[in-house]
Amino acid sequence: MLSTGGPGPLVRTVGVEREFVSPAETVRAVGGVDFEADSGEFVCLFGHSGSGKTTMLNLLAGLDLPTSGRVVVAGHDLTQISAEGRIRLRRDEVGMVHQSHQLISEFTAAENVALPIEARGTNTVEALDEAERLLESVGLAGYGGRYPDELSGGQQQRVGIARALSGGRKILLADEPTGSLDSRNAGAIFDLLAVMSSKGVLVVVASHDPACRERASRSIEMLDGVVRDVAYRA
Repeated sequence: MLSTGGPGPLVRTVGVEREFVSPAETVRAVGGVDFEADSGEFVCLFGHSGSGKTTMLNLLAGLDLPTSGRVVVAGHDLTQISAEGRIRLRRDEVGMVHQSHQLISEFTAAENVALPIEARGTNTVEALDEAERLLESVGLAGYGGRYPDELSGGQQQRVGIARALSGGRKILLADEPTGSLDSRNAGAIFDLLAVMSSKGVLVVVASHDPACRERASRSIEMLDGVVRDVAYRA
């Protein structure tokens, strides 16, 4: 069992700072950010390159640790568990989507989605059945047998979202998921993420695309590692 940090929102940071030190300089990527988010929210971390939004996502995913402060995800204090524990957390609780879809080209869409399901011990037949259901939920019913190079960029990202939600994971972190898409496909992806949040998934997206703020239930503008503004959708 992973150690827990007690009850509270699904994701919480307390006074989080992250500095990167080199012989030439010390860069404060995130400076003293307090953040909370819960199931069913769609939060957009909005800002230009270097604003700290990607670093925040990496901290929430346990891919990086803060220089100071606490990061609590699904009741687990990431500063208090091992690297193996953080890997298990991503396997069981937290799915990630990146700008590059990172699909395995030799696997079909269904096989890509089924891979992390099988990694949890589910047999191949059941994993593929779940994968097909997930693909249907992201608008790709009937596409399970296609390989990544047979899909459009928007469809590839939908497969990535299905994979990120496999195994019943309820936290979806996305880093510039529409960075390589045109405006029409980008809007469709943000619409899909809004639908996922309406089904109880916590969606946190780092993006510089205004369409993200338009769909999100809450947008948090970051600048130089700190929160500059918070806005709620009416």
